[in-house]
Amino acid sequence: MPAGGGASAGAAPSDYLFFRGSALYQLGCLDEASQILRRSLGTQTNPARKIVCRNQLSRVLMSQGRWDDAEACFRECIAESPKHGGNPCALAELLLRRGQPAALALDAARSAVALDRVAAIGPKLDQENYDLNLAESLTVLAWALARNQADRSEIRSALDEALHRCPPTTKPVFAEIHYFAGQACALLSGEPFGPAEAARHFQTAAAADPAGNYGRLSQAALAPH
Repeated sequence: MPAGGGASAGAAPSDYLFFRGSALYQLGCLDEASQILRRSLGTQTNPARKIVCRNQLSRVLMSQGRWDDAEACFRECIAESPKHGGNPCALAELLLRRGQPAALALDAARSAVALDRVAAIGPKLDQENYDLNLAESLTVLAWALARNQADRSEIRSALDEALHRCPPTTKPVFAEIHYFAGQACALLSGEPFGPAEAARHFQTAAAADPAGNYGRLSQAALAPH
């Protein structure tokens, strides 16, 4: 059924709309995902879930190339939830993909890693999700460090820790982390970085989640230019 059609879809609770919009985003149905996530955001009453929904909508906007709208949305997420590392992490990704000043992306990435490291494991955050969040932030940090031509040992350390923390079972995140790692390696020359290592990461991401967002981005990165 089309994303916007049907009485049952119109009456769907905000959580259902969020998961539906997220799935459409992963499948590349960006216009439908944006519509559904905006509906979820407009009906969500739980403040924490509203921030997560806004973050996901920001990712859709970024994928659509609506850079200014996406950045404004991410910054709103940061203002609403300044202790959540996923928001500055996503902002750093946007700044890197948009080609904004490298120092700004690095500041956002360092902030994300710092917040994710001190996040409290408990009823709302188990060890697995703690590791996935930190792995995501670390690989974005590696990308930002590479863009800033930072110390290679720091880049390698961030990548090694991230890959250790992310099992291949969570395919969308696994693909995302390898896409970020590929971007970091592509900016550097010589072992253990460089084009061949970048291609290996992109191939891993594309194989892990070929229909997902970062699988598609990795396939595009591998395509001849």
